[in-house]
Amino acid sequence: MPLAFGAADVNLITGTETSPNITQSETYTTANPDNPDQIFVAYNDSRGRNAAPINISGASVSTDGGTTFTRLTNASGQSPFSNTVGDPVVLFNKPSGTWFTIWLDGGSGGQGVGGYKSTTPWDPSPASWTHFTVHSNSQDDRESGWADNNPSSPFFGRMYVSWNDFNIGGGALFVTYSSDNGNTWHSPISVNPGFVRDVQIKWRQGYRRRVHRRHEREWWQCQLQPQQPDLQVDRRRRHLDQHLHRPDLLRPTPDQFRLLRLHVQQSRLLATHGLG
Repeated sequence: MPLAFGAADVNLITGTETSPNITQSETYTTANPDNPDQIFVAYNDSRGRNAAPINISGASVSTDGGTTFTRLTNASGQSPFSNTVGDPVVLFNKPSGTWFTIWLDGGSGGQGVGGYKSTTPWDPSPASWTHFTVHSNSQDDRESGWADNNPSSPFFGRMYVSWNDFNIGGGALFVTYSSDNGNTWHSPISVNPGFVRDVQIKWRQGYRRRVHRRHEREWWQCQLQPQQPDLQVDRRRRHLDQHLHRPDLLRPTPDQFRLLRLHVQQSRLLATHGLG
């Protein structure tokens, strides 16, 4: 992990590696907004492939701004994340100062969404980490998450997690959130009843960016209105085209229309729950 472009890489995988279980992949990185010296990197880790219970989730922590990292290894020789099978997400909950690692979790129904939380993530001992469940299930996959750490936000402190549920509709897309620092999680909210691959939840803070997102949604809604000789709608389309610099999407294909409709539905749903 380079500290800056052109700088030397920093090794995340410290300690002993025993072949053949020496593969790591799919990193997820989060820094403490109140102390940027604290950086947490989670990843898939084959080290515990043969552990009982399985543990193919790993993490490395820096307390010096990324100059060095230490791979979390407890007395068992594994990470603190027992009975999880990777797909990392790491959220920092600013109100409670708590780090949430989220994985595909055997302790949440066989393969649900859950993980371990800590206020001292550099300590790999079991006393430092507490298990929690976001969604109990047997066929969840590809979760993602985001924490609202903006003190001026009306939803400050909320944490959002989304995933595909392959018990429903071949991979239906769901989202949930916690408004009490991860103590409880809202019942799953359907985003799409069939498979749409879950991608990382992202949000851009700041008034101008919120305005951009609003204009973007309005632009799509204009594109989806029935074609009719309405000069006001045409003027609105032109204004939004100029605002978003997207003349290439003036005439969407049928597949693009389908995706645009889906996006508008998702935007309206997420707006209802604080992401719009």
